[in-house]
This record gives sequence, C-alpha cells and structure tokens, in this order.
Amino acid sequence: MLLLLVLACQRSAPPVPAAEAPVAVEVAAPSPVEWQAPLGHEHPWIGRIWSADDQAWIQEEALLGALRRADVVLLGEKHDNPDHHVLQARVIGALVQPGTPVLFEQLDLDDRVAGARSPAELAEAARWAESGWPDFALYEPVFAAVYEGGGVVVPAHPTRAQVQAVTSGGLESLSGADRDRLRLAPLSDAQHATLEQEIVDAHCGMIDAESAWPMVDAQVLKDATMASAIAEAGTPAILVAGGGHTRPDRGVPHHLDLDTATVLFREVRDGLTGIPTVDGEADYVWFTARLDDEDPCDRFREQLEEMRRP
Repeated sequence: MLLLLVLACQRSAPPVPAAEAPVAVEVAAPSPVEWQAPLGHEHPWIGRIWSADDQAWIQEEALLGALRRADVVLLGEKHDNPDHHVLQARVIGALVQPGTPVLFEQLDLDDRVAGARSPAELAEAARWAESGWPDFALYEPVFAAVYEGGGVVVPAHPTRAQVQAVTSGGLESLSGADRDRLRLAPLSDAQHATLEQEIVDAHCGMIDAESAWPMVDAQVLKDATMASAIAEAGTPAILVAGGGHTRPDRGVPHHLDLDTATVLFREVRDGLTGIPTVDGEADYVWFTARLDDEDPCDRFREQLEEMRRP
C-alpha cells in the first residue's frame, strides 16, 4: 500500500487544457533555461509563467516580487523532472535568507538531518538512497541553494509509521491532541470526492473508490503534517513538494491560516496552446520541458507486475 501511495504521488499531473475560445493575451518573454528534459522545447508556453489570478503571462521578476510578499511559498513539482528542480533552486536562491526554513516533503519527520551542512551530508543523514525518492542528483541543486543562502532544511513529511497507521485506521485513529497539533482541516464532501477520483485515476482505474479512501486519508495526513511543520518552523517559509500537495484549494494551504503563494512547475504538452486553465491547482504555473511521452499507466502496470513476481 505504501508503494502505491508513492506511485500516486509521483505520477504525472494531468495536462492543462486550453481554453475552448482562445483569447489574445500579451505573452511575456520566457525565462532563459537550459532544458534538461528532452521534449517540448518548441512549445509556445515553455519557460513562461502564467498568473492564475491575473489571467496573464508574467515575467520572472514579477513572480519573485509576488512570492516575497507571501508568508509561505509552495513549490509544486513533478518529482522526476530535472528542470523542476533547477527552477526550484533558482526561486529558492532568490528568496532564501539566513535562517529561512525550507521544508521538504522528501524528508520524513524522523530524518535526522539537522546537523547536515551540505547536500552530501544531508543525503547520507537521510539515507536518501534507501528512501524510494528519485536519484539524489536531481535534488542536489535544490538543497545546495538552501545551504548557500543560509537557509535551514526542515523535514515536513510524516513518518512511515504515521502514514501506515492512518492508512490502516483512517484519520479517526488520530488522537484529539494529534488533530490539534496537525491543524487538521477536514475536506468538504466535494473535495473528498474529487481527490478520491484523482487517486483512482492515478492508479489507472485498477482500484475502486473504496480502496482509494485510505489513500485520501493518507494524503490529508501528509498535507496537514506539512502545514503543521510550516507553522512550527515560522515564516517566511518555503515548501518543496509534489504538485498534488501544494494545491491552494485542498492541499497544504487548506490547513494553513497564512498568506500562501503556490508555484506549480508543469510540463508542456503537444497540442495544448492558447490560454492555460489552472483550475485551482496553483497561483502561478511555470511551464517546463517534458521528460517523456510514456503512458504512466503502462509504467504503473509494469511496476505492479514486478511486485507480483516471486
């Protein structure tokens, strides 16, 4: 079950649909990036930043100015895209000050990384090679930007034992004290149903709604735990996490009574042009090159087969 949760977290986000009736919008120049992902380099959105509130393309400096005014900046990623981490490092390098807490979904609360003073020391302290996250080389520039700016790396993800407990017993198994500490804000019926369906879709229809229910509880636990870690760390703060966790509508910001700004790094998709539709997923979308055109459901089925082999 834990592996399925990780796979769901790492699955590619659904493509951003284009508006049915394209409207002429002045297009800001793309930010210069040496793309590492191989696909989509000719796409008209690549390198550009879309502001959901303004319904406009904006320059990188305008984005950074808006982020500096927020209590919490959330940087939503596709975990295995190297360009997302390059851009995260760029944003962190522009925002972080000595003592700024930078929190990571990729680090569990029981990871003893406080004594680390470099990415290499952190990777060793967190036993990254055994963690199940993508190769540390992808995340090294992000951690390097934190250390170089004098920021503080803070684990934000619940422990494996906590996730397993909630997956088995539901959120109802949490004590009242744990609920208060986690700043747990329940999802509405509509939010719960939408997340449930997304989890079913993320598992390529190979699970039903009943099987997805514990995963919804685990997702809420993770979001509330990250929100609690932010509140304890103090602001201004930065969170690095998967795009599903950084959603303003039902992710980590849902559990925070703070001014937040979410940047979602999203791969461009062929055939999707015009005006992006963000649909509550972020305040800003920074479009990047695409890693591959592989169907994630094909990959998921292969992984399930590997798990079943004796």
